[in-house]
Amino acid sequence: MKKSTLLIVLVTVLAVLLGAGLALSKANSSKPAETEPPIVDETVPLISGDASSLVSVEFRIGEGETFVLKKKDSAWQLGDDPDYPLNPTAQNAITGAAAIVVADRLVAENPSDPAEFGFDAPSGKITVNLSGVVTVFELGDTNSFSGLTYLRVEGKPQIYAISNSFVQTFSVTKTDLTKLDEKPAIDFSTVKSIVKTSPAGETVYTAVRDEENNLSWTKDGETVENDTVTELFATLTSDLYSGTLTGYISPKTEDKAAAYAVYGLDDAQKTHYTVNYVEQVEIPAADEVSTSTFKDVPKTFTVSFGTDGEKTYCFPSLSTLIYEVTAEGLI
Repeated sequence: MKKSTLLIVLVTVLAVLLGAGLALSKANSSKPAETEPPIVDETVPLISGDASSLVSVEFRIGEGETFVLKKKDSAWQLGDDPDYPLNPTAQNAITGAAAIVVADRLVAENPSDPAEFGFDAPSGKITVNLSGVVTVFELGDTNSFSGLTYLRVEGKPQIYAISNSFVQTFSVTKTDLTKLDEKPAIDFSTVKSIVKTSPAGETVYTAVRDEENNLSWTKDGETVENDTVTELFATLTSDLYSGTLTGYISPKTEDKAAAYAVYGLDDAQKTHYTVNYVEQVEIPAADEVSTSTFKDVPKTFTVSFGTDGEKTYCFPSLSTLIYEVTAEGLI
């Protein structure tokens, strides 16, 4: 009797435990799956526009120069000069950043002392005219820990933090905003002659190809300094324009001679080089049966050098820009 009773008790306990386990399992399966907490987007849109709606962007960063980009007849220009060679890459970056300004976060809603964020002496100012609506941003200090720069809208108390990449987009120089001249792509084998002209307009040297197709200097019919021609050509067609951008002579300048004279580049002072070469141009086939041909087309590249007594300047042909260069022996 005792064994039978014990067996019945054990079976009953097992059934109770099994039922409790099934009930718990069912309860757990009915609970929603746990998920990661949502990411909170703290960014704050300050301007949400389109670059095509921009009218102008004026900006200064640090102690740098104040620049103004203006759009006139759908074309961007630097300041009031439509002829200035504006760098389209820099212009696109700046106008793109100005059209959509998004702060990383709101730092202070109404700070008691904005000077704590550097607004007693703002580190920069950016004025955006979007479809006639003008927004002025002031920049404060840069947080050394986060790398973000404090920013506020002029006339409003809120202080935001914005990425350093936004600030760096506007941290440019006049050279950055200028479309610089590119070095001429001339193959030495295509050069027919190089002529050096003195400030007086006299031909100093002429390098012409001889019967063996070599270039050599000639003066008054005599061959001189034959081994220097290759070096000279390499200098004239090198990246001279990687030098310091020094000046700009607008096509509308009335007294160009006086403007060039400052750099020793007027006709009375400059040393002038003319490189005559040929460029192969493909002539399309006249019909499907014929093949295209190539024709040598004469080309000319000219560059002038001048000095103010201390520095040497370079003025490429068809350019409006003047560069300070370190090339020696050209004048």
